[in-house]
Amino acid sequence: MKIIIKKVNLIAALATPTNCTGKSDKAFSECLKVEAQGNTIKVSAVHNGLEANLFCVAESIEDFQPFVVDAKRIFDLVKTYDAEKNINISLNEEQTKLIFKSGRSRHTIEVMPIEGFPVTQAFREGHSHIKVKLSILKDALTSVAWAATQNLNKLPSDRMFLGSTLMKIEKDFVSIFSADGLKCCEAKFPCDIVTSDTPDLLMPKRVIDLLSNFSAYSDLEVELMFNSSQVRLIVPQVGILTSSVCCQMYPDLQTKTQSEQVIACEVNSTEFRSAIRRFAAGVKEQDKVGLVMEFKANELTLQDPKSGSKEVLDADLITGETSQFNLQLKMIRDVTTQLDGETLVVGVNKESWAFVAPKDSEYNTKSCFLQYKL
Repeated sequence: MKIIIKKVNLIAALATPTNCTGKSDKAFSECLKVEAQGNTIKVSAVHNGLEANLFCVAESIEDFQPFVVDAKRIFDLVKTYDAEKNINISLNEEQTKLIFKSGRSRHTIEVMPIEGFPVTQAFREGHSHIKVKLSILKDALTSVAWAATQNLNKLPSDRMFLGSTLMKIEKDFVSIFSADGLKCCEAKFPCDIVTSDTPDLLMPKRVIDLLSNFSAYSDLEVELMFNSSQVRLIVPQVGILTSSVCCQMYPDLQTKTQSEQVIACEVNSTEFRSAIRRFAAGVKEQDKVGLVMEFKANELTLQDPKSGSKEVLDADLITGETSQFNLQLKMIRDVTTQLDGETLVVGVNKESWAFVAPKDSEYNTKSCFLQYKL
């Protein structure tokens, strides 16, 4: 066997599957399977219900034989090579080791038999299918996914849904929603809906995290298919991600977060974020600090009742009259860190959820959070 390939092509195909691997009691969880058809190489990884298949093109391939190799070992080796030089890959006579040559460098990696490597997951019928530009999908999902529970190991088994992002097909767009029980974030993005047999999806955090690996293909139109137990992302001529999904019911928090506004004002985004950062400066346990947010006709006041610290910001009251709301410092700091735009709309709705939203958001992004008990 002899493969000649450019480093940039091989490293792109190795990166995402390597990110999918991890320690497990199942065989091959830290391995990659490499196959080829013509001059196209396919790199696969399967771990804990997540499967990645990435493709790249070699300069030439002769007498190819499929093989399995340790993911971290091959990825760490390949990324050290000179980007300007080709990599030559061959098998030793005993067919137990890969031989890598590039320039005057020569290294070997042990290979394992491919027997027993997990097969590609079959995708169930009766699924939804949308097409959307990759940059839109990635930006919209990451704009809300931060609000989901980040440490899945701390979630009780009956609340695993809080580690996913809820996606709902609605007419010609998809609404998305993430929450951890105390805060949430929602947005929507336009797409081409091919079929909508399964209108809802709990998008796993691990799939959203992997979208950044495809940043070089942001302008491509991708396909997203999902049913009640699986989701599949197809990036044309680049790769396919398939994952199992959480099958729990997501609580209907949106009827509360989208209820009628009681009070709302517009405030300069930079000034608001700067004020929150000053409250947070040097504070180690920000989750134990509460702020009082008071709305007035031309002002928005933030105050820490314990320390006496206070910020007064110019604001335009657009709904309601004077009111106040108690909020947690860490929560409002997390929220404002994620939002962009020159002007923020800040307020409280009838269900006693506070909200912060950019006035002119491309994806209608809005973050909400419950009142903090001082």
